[in-house]
Amino acid sequence: MGTQISYSRFENDLVRHYRTQMSGAESSTDVEKFFDYAVRELCKKVFKDNVLVKQQDFQFTQDGDALFLVHKRLLNSEAFREVWENSDLPHIVERFAQTANNRVIHLEKHNEKTNLKIRR
Repeated sequence: MGTQISYSRFENDLVRHYRTQMSGAESSTDVEKFFDYAVRELCKKVFKDNVLVKQQDFQFTQDGDALFLVHKRLLNSEAFREVWENSDLPHIVERFAQTANNRVIHLEKHNEKTNLKIRR
């Protein structure tokens, strides 16, 4: 087994802003948008110009076992796959997805507040 690379410092740079955005999310669409933005920002820091991560390359999902999906284009990229398999990047994205999932659950429990905001 090879050496694991840690990108937790990048996570720490982004997590406060991400949580603020999530706490202000008023719909599952907002949650998906904020998740996508945070993961792209994380990947910009990790990959710099080596791998281009586009909008929707990481998709937040609420079904199944996985909370997010990674686009095949990225998984087929040697540069991306090398980092993905030998670092804590999947765990960081999983934590971001768990935060997003928690927000969606909260919104579903309190959807009357969301509906009031939409009707204004």
